[in-house]
Amino acid sequence: MELTPEQQQIVETEFDDVLLVNAYAGTGKTSTLVKFCEARRGKKILYMAYNSSMQKEASKKFKHLGASVFVKTMHSLAYAAIGKDYKDRLGNLRALDMLPFCEDVAEKEQYYHAYLLLKLIRDFCNSKYTMVDFVKRLSENGTDWGRENKASISYFLDKLPKVWEQIQTDSTLAYEHDFYLKRYQLSEPKLYFDFILVDEAQDINGCVIDIVMRQRSKKVFIGDTFQSIYKFRGATDSLERLSKLNGAVTLYLTQSFRCPRVVAGVANQYLYLLKAPKPFRGTLIQKDDVPTQTAIIARTNAKLFDYAIEHIDKKLHFVGGINSYNFQDLIDIQNLQWGKSDYIKNGFIKKFYDMDELVDYAEEANEVDLKVKITTVRKYMKHSIRDLVKELQDNSVKDQKDAELILTTGHKSKGLEWDQVEILDDFVNLREELEEEGECIIQKEELNLLYVAITRSKQNLLLGEDYILDQEFLKQYKDSITIV
Repeated sequence: MELTPEQQQIVETEFDDVLLVNAYAGTGKTSTLVKFCEARRGKKILYMAYNSSMQKEASKKFKHLGASVFVKTMHSLAYAAIGKDYKDRLGNLRALDMLPFCEDVAEKEQYYHAYLLLKLIRDFCNSKYTMVDFVKRLSENGTDWGRENKASISYFLDKLPKVWEQIQTDSTLAYEHDFYLKRYQLSEPKLYFDFILVDEAQDINGCVIDIVMRQRSKKVFIGDTFQSIYKFRGATDSLERLSKLNGAVTLYLTQSFRCPRVVAGVANQYLYLLKAPKPFRGTLIQKDDVPTQTAIIARTNAKLFDYAIEHIDKKLHFVGGINSYNFQDLIDIQNLQWGKSDYIKNGFIKKFYDMDELVDYAEEANEVDLKVKITTVRKYMKHSIRDLVKELQDNSVKDQKDAELILTTGHKSKGLEWDQVEILDDFVNLREELEEEGECIIQKEELNLLYVAITRSKQNLLLGEDYILDQEFLKQYKDSITIV
């Protein structure tokens, strides 16, 4: 494979401690890392994959380098050291599990405090801090959550360390994967490698950054700042954070091997708003064949459900499987609404007496995803959601190549690509925001998510006119973009 000048520079560059590579969508970052390792044969290298599926894929690509390159996730390292001791407890906590720790407040405030307590525990696990330092910073600075600050932070200062300790020993509580990762970080592990390569560096958290930065190895952080879409999970863009370090070297990959120029042109309109230092360059290769499939990308599961029902006569494929979109929760919520608690499968939903109590919990605990599901159930209150989901299951195909429509969300689409992509209209709409609000205050992550969705296209892009910000661009490429 012939490298671009940008790739060649990354392979050949020498650095003392930290190399940061900002790689735009489809610019060949993994193949660049393979060449980077080939140029350093004889060195012991750790490649840190973001998740297990990426680990499996990377293992194939680095296989020819033998034992000199170790492909792992940070969680797999932490599991081998600590997590295996909790294998029988692994799962997810809910705010409901925190209620016993919040019985010392008024009953109507207990759900809300339980939600905040769980959020603080997770924030601690995502951070680089010890519990002592985390509590100290919390007492000095509070949180950046906005309206949630109305609950007194002082209430949690003494409670947090005690709850964290009880989570370690109470076998009735689920033990989340990030809990053993946090304990691994606090143990200050030593990793004996010449180089550590961290992929998807925009989506790791402070805990992982701390583990890597404590090592004596040379570190390469590679990813795309503008594909940072997991802040809600505690992710921190390490590319941005570490760029402030003295001596850190920053390089770029801007030449896409995936997106044609017209798709890159749409993406650049959002990259401009995000203050990208360099423009995204589309591939010059133009496909002439007509795609037989369309990938549908929605912002939310609810919108995807609506779209799927409207196209239920088509052969549908759900990326990751239909069950990964939690449609069963819609069925369970409808059963709660109908008073059929015996038919509810979700143990969490089953704990509620009726729909009103679930609605109150969703509002008090501020569980946004749950509130969206409740709204969807109300929309289909005259239909059996169980029957609708059964129809979707019957019309969905396991193999993507057999589908007419490929359905997914912006978050699940990350890392994937299709010839033809349609963007649904539940993403952030800048024009609409300006017209309604008079000013445009939009989270950076929402723009990033739209950039991710747009750059999944290898050939054709279908989207609403409102999502093309430059009208001159639209006139120039009117024959290359399909307005829906």
